[in-house]
Amino acid sequence: MKQRVISGAACVLVLIVVLLFFNTMLLNAAVSVLSAVAVFELLSAVGLKKQSPFMICGVAFAFLLPFVSIVGLNDYLLAVFFIAVVLLTLKYHSSQKVENVAFMITATLMASLCFNCIVGLRDSFSKNGLFYIIMVFGGAWFSDTGAFFAGKFFGKHKMSPVISPKKTVEGAIGGVIVNVLLMCLSAFVYKEIRGAFGITVSVNYISLSILAVFVSLAAMCGDLIASVIKRQMGIKDYGNIIPGHGGIMDRFDSIMFTAPVIYFITQLIDIIG
Repeated sequence: MKQRVISGAACVLVLIVVLLFFNTMLLNAAVSVLSAVAVFELLSAVGLKKQSPFMICGVAFAFLLPFVSIVGLNDYLLAVFFIAVVLLTLKYHSSQKVENVAFMITATLMASLCFNCIVGLRDSFSKNGLFYIIMVFGGAWFSDTGAFFAGKFFGKHKMSPVISPKKTVEGAIGGVIVNVLLMCLSAFVYKEIRGAFGITVSVNYISLSILAVFVSLAAMCGDLIASVIKRQMGIKDYGNIIPGHGGIMDRFDSIMFTAPVIYFITQLIDIIG
C-alpha cells in the first residue's frame, strides 16, 4: 500500500508540473511518452517482442504524432505508418498472423489518436484548454471514485460479471452522478478563480452535465475494454512502470477514452466561454 501511495503521489506531481506548462512543448512530450508506452504495453500483451518491426513501427507512430500535429503533418505520418505496415506484413507473412497485424493497427491508432486529443484540446481552446485537459483526467477519476464507493455501499447487480466481476450497475450510476456533480463544481471553482483575476467566464452547466454523463460512460468503456484484452491474453497487469499500480494502460485506460469524448463534444457545444 505504501508503494502504491508513493507512486500515485509521484504521478500526481508529474501531472501538476505538466499542467503548469501545458501551453508549451512539455505537454506534447508528456502525451508522446504516454502514447508510446501505452502502445508498447498493448502490443506486448499480444506477444509482440520489443525488437519486432511491428512493435517499433507502432511505438514510433505513437511517439511522433503529438509532435507532427504542431506542423499539421498528421496525414503524412498516418500514410507512412500504413505503408510501413503493409510492407512489413508482406515481408513477415510467414511468421506474423494477419489478426495480430490487425490488432497492432487498431491498438496503435486507438491509443495514439485518443491520447493526442489532449494536445488537440490545448490547441483548440487556448484560453480554457487547461480546464478541459484537467477534466480529461478529473472526469475519469471522479467517475471511478464515485463508482467504487457507490458499488461498495449499494452494489447488488453485476454489470459485467465476466469482464469485471466487481463492477455493479449501482456503482456505474453512482459514478455518473458523482462525475456530474464534481465536474460542475470544478467548473464553478474555475470560474471563480478566473474571476478573481478579472477574467469573466461563463459556464453552461446543462451542457457540462451532459458532457459529464458521456465522459463517465467513456471512462467505464475504457476500463472494460482494457480488462477484456487482459483477460483474453491471460495477464494481470499491462506492465510495472508505476510500482503498485501496474502499467500505463492499467492507470490511464479510462483517460484514453475520456480525452476524445471531451474533445469532440466541446467542438460541437459551447460549455465555457
